[in-house]
Amino acid sequence: MSSSSGTANPRRHVEILERYFHGAYMLYILVTLGTWWKVPYSAKGIVLSIAISVLLVLLFAYQLFVTFKFGAKSRYAEAQPTLHACQHELRDLYRYLSRCLSEEHPHQNIQFEDRELVERLVTAMTALNTAFCITTACNCRVSIKLLGAEEGRDPQNTDNLYLRTVARDETSRKKKEHDDRGEGTKHKLNANSDFQGLYQEIGNYFFNGSLWKDTSYRNSNDGHAQPGNTKRKDYNSTIVWPIRYKLQPDEPPEPDNPDLKQILLGFLTVDSLTENAFQERYDVDMGAQVADTLYVVLERYREIKNKGQAAHDNS
Repeated sequence: MSSSSGTANPRRHVEILERYFHGAYMLYILVTLGTWWKVPYSAKGIVLSIAISVLLVLLFAYQLFVTFKFGAKSRYAEAQPTLHACQHELRDLYRYLSRCLSEEHPHQNIQFEDRELVERLVTAMTALNTAFCITTACNCRVSIKLLGAEEGRDPQNTDNLYLRTVARDETSRKKKEHDDRGEGTKHKLNANSDFQGLYQEIGNYFFNGSLWKDTSYRNSNDGHAQPGNTKRKDYNSTIVWPIRYKLQPDEPPEPDNPDLKQILLGFLTVDSLTENAFQERYDVDMGAQVADTLYVVLERYREIKNKGQAAHDNS
């Protein structure tokens, strides 16, 4: 059942005012042009002409300001359905993983499949990427990177940590499928300044709109891991969010790592070839809410993997 609200829609009022303004503005221009030629060539006429010209410029500037201000915000409203579709898919994925893990109701259990996990993540990331394409009016790419340690190596040593891509949006997945399949452990955490900084809890996100100007930026993509690399063929703007949970002060410490302050599973990234494609004020929060949801989903995935590993060790 739907119900109507007595609250007026402010955006609707703005649209009505814009229409009246456009009409009044065009009428003013026509009237002004019609009377301009009748102004006598005198000092008063010159002053009047200058005043009219200045007023026209101010009105035009105001119109540009209104269009830019409300036009940009309206794109974020348009992106909400696809952002909701992303969250919807992640919710369903969490339910799927819970059923795979459940021991209380064996008759409801289903067999976990990595392919099912990846395909659902791709669907969610495709929806999120569409949302960013709407808000930025640029082509974007979205991906999920999982953090892992090389087999048999100490996970507390950051030199042993690497990143692997578990999912992308559908378009970039097709383009990067070969690279992702063969990436192995080559993308070291310490070779990527954005991921490394978030691992060290330097900020809640990484934001940069002009990577090619940032001489301190390091990235292991295509083997370019040296500071000062300005050759950016894939992207020039990016936002990175940690997929993590920060331990609360009243929580007991982890037995095997008493100094642990966060449980970091990986990173959510969005980037674009367009410079300054993202707005820090709006786009950061839009991705952060998805990163928080991803933590819950991937934590359940980690439980399934740990359970499988334990069963393998005991067999």
